[in-house]
Amino acid sequence: MRLRRRLLVWLQRSLGLFGVARLYTWLRAPDGFLILMYHSVPDSARAPFIDPSNAVPADVFEQQLSLLSKTCSVISLADAIACQKARRAMPDRSVVITFDDGYLDNYEVAAPLLAKYGLPATVFVCTGYVHRQEPQWIDELYNAFRFRQVDSLTLSEYSVDFALDSVREERAAYQFLSSNLLTKGYAARRALLDEVNVQLAPREAVPRLTLRWEDLRAMRREFPNLELGLHTHDHLDLSGIAVSAAIAEIRKSQAMFESEMGFPARYFSYPYGRATRALVDSLSGFGIDAAVVTQPTERVTAATNVYAMPRYEVTKSLIDLGMWSGGALPDLSRRVFGRVAD
Repeated sequence: MRLRRRLLVWLQRSLGLFGVARLYTWLRAPDGFLILMYHSVPDSARAPFIDPSNAVPADVFEQQLSLLSKTCSVISLADAIACQKARRAMPDRSVVITFDDGYLDNYEVAAPLLAKYGLPATVFVCTGYVHRQEPQWIDELYNAFRFRQVDSLTLSEYSVDFALDSVREERAAYQFLSSNLLTKGYAARRALLDEVNVQLAPREAVPRLTLRWEDLRAMRREFPNLELGLHTHDHLDLSGIAVSAAIAEIRKSQAMFESEMGFPARYFSYPYGRATRALVDSLSGFGIDAAVVTQPTERVTAATNVYAMPRYEVTKSLIDLGMWSGGALPDLSRRVFGRVAD
């Protein structure tokens, strides 16, 4: 499966390298707008502590902003939604930039670069992580594995053992834990992470990676083109719990955000991009104007449910970004290859 996907990615990029993508978008202007999803844009000091799958290096991020500013119309999420609701025509090749989780580098690194290019963005924050000043659980897990001093791990809850001096076993353990931590509630997740940290005894502590409330207030003052939204309180997988529990989690984050910031958050990002149809259908009654998911990766059009707008998770590839933001993907790949690698 991985080999097939890598081959499809290479084939898609060949469409961009040989000019087919540019010709396609010239002949057929893309409809709607594309929402980009980032997480962390770390500096060199914090990068070693962040799971690489969540990070786009600052120099690459600036190259991407330069590309977007020259080839696209980067608009705010508020403007994009207003156009969609009013069924007004979008600016040519419209793109919206978003960030999930609430990394400190969104303020210290990404915001100044966005201001340099005059580009707006929306940052979705987990209020519980901001309040407790915790790193995202995936980064805490990554830190425990990267800086571990012990090469064995026994997970009593699952009655499994891993020999981490084997690369294959290490990858299996990391994937096993990632999958299980993703679906847990906060208390159970905290307990499992504590068990992993005690056993692996990482020699490095995770530095501060998360925005504080004072950072968010300062960011709003200094960078008015940055909108703030919600990403729940405890970064729970809302698709795996009852709608009533999911709404309670959202309401908890709304209350804390408004108490700290003095205004309500209008936009919402489902953790892991996951939502049930019942939750999507319920969201309009809780003071949220729009919400974003991930899969399947598509452009947002007038036909898209404003409470389930898809996004494209940005990689380090400028070719991929150019093809998605320019509008060639996903349609061109589906027409040529019958499917798309997102």
